[in-house]
Amino acid sequence: MPTLVTLPVEVIAEILRKLPDRESLTAASLTYRTLNSCIEAHRFITADVTEADVGEALLSYLTVAYLGASLPRPFERASFLISNLYEAPEIIRAEYQNMPLNEIRRIGRFHDYVCSLVHEWASDSWTHMNGEKFRWLRAVYRFEIFVHFFRVRGVVEPTLAELRDSFLARHPPWELEQFAAVHDFLKERLIYSTLKTVGRYRAGAFGPYEANWKTWLSQGLDFLRRVEQAESNEDQRDILVTGLANGTAQPRNSIIDYQMGVAERMLDSALPYFSEGQIEAMIPAATRNDDTDEGPYTAWRLAHTGTHDYRWVANPEKETLRMIGYVFWDRDRIERWDLEALCGWLKDGADSISTPSDQESTETTWPSMPNFPTTWAQVLRGRRWR
Repeated sequence: MPTLVTLPVEVIAEILRKLPDRESLTAASLTYRTLNSCIEAHRFITADVTEADVGEALLSYLTVAYLGASLPRPFERASFLISNLYEAPEIIRAEYQNMPLNEIRRIGRFHDYVCSLVHEWASDSWTHMNGEKFRWLRAVYRFEIFVHFFRVRGVVEPTLAELRDSFLARHPPWELEQFAAVHDFLKERLIYSTLKTVGRYRAGAFGPYEANWKTWLSQGLDFLRRVEQAESNEDQRDILVTGLANGTAQPRNSIIDYQMGVAERMLDSALPYFSEGQIEAMIPAATRNDDTDEGPYTAWRLAHTGTHDYRWVANPEKETLRMIGYVFWDRDRIERWDLEALCGWLKDGADSISTPSDQESTETTWPSMPNFPTTWAQVLRGRRWR
């Protein structure tokens, strides 16, 4: 049912034209002005409505991600915010409640943009449920926190490297794999958005492309938004050149290096040799109740059966699975559509999926295995990025 907010201006104008007298028109105008003045005067209205929209569990991640992107560098409060994000989220919520009205509005707009990204990514597969949406958004905000807090020019100082590793240590392997999936998705968007500009100006404005996109990816989501919304190749070039001067966080390399260090301490064991108790111990206490659905763990374990622990996250062989967000779906969906069959098929050598070109048939040939789920084929076919 349409509301006053969603009605076209022309319709509202026609309604106002039919008011019986000037007093009614004045009352309507004063009502709007009164509501607007109330919202402007009482900041907590916008803060509370935004919090209700975002959700209490996600608000602390959103707030820290926003602060990391907006506050000046060097970021002295990184350790304080990261520790309280996991151990005392009520402190982060208090920071949010004390923000000026214009900052709270910016946070709301930033959340809307992230929701649009997540919806576009997830809807290539299915419409996500509430728990799945939370998982997706949380992973994007964790990625945003990482690139802003740990982006440097040159060598990483030991204290910052220690803080970075302690941040990564707060997540079990399947949540680090969510982090890697966000990286892969944003990388695809960035490359797709900049192909024409980079191809046109590469010789004069940019250096090695491999190094460039790693730096650009480390500038965060607002940078990606400005790149995508640039009105011309020249405007996009100027944005990209500016981004090259701001350092890099090396998000993918960082989680791989971290997992390599974990594997060395575990004496390089394959997943079947880990007991359920050892797996349970990988979940930090601070995040144990954050997400109780076993879907991400189930999917990650199915995909990494027999895989040594140093390849548990950001494994290139699992890129196709990350492409469809396999570590974000609920367990019910994973079991219903038999993710195990897809993992088995990919392990047999089909480690990438390509969609047909315009010159080829619009039908893609999928494996003839009787247990290959048609639904996963539809999901993979829908990924037009590739």
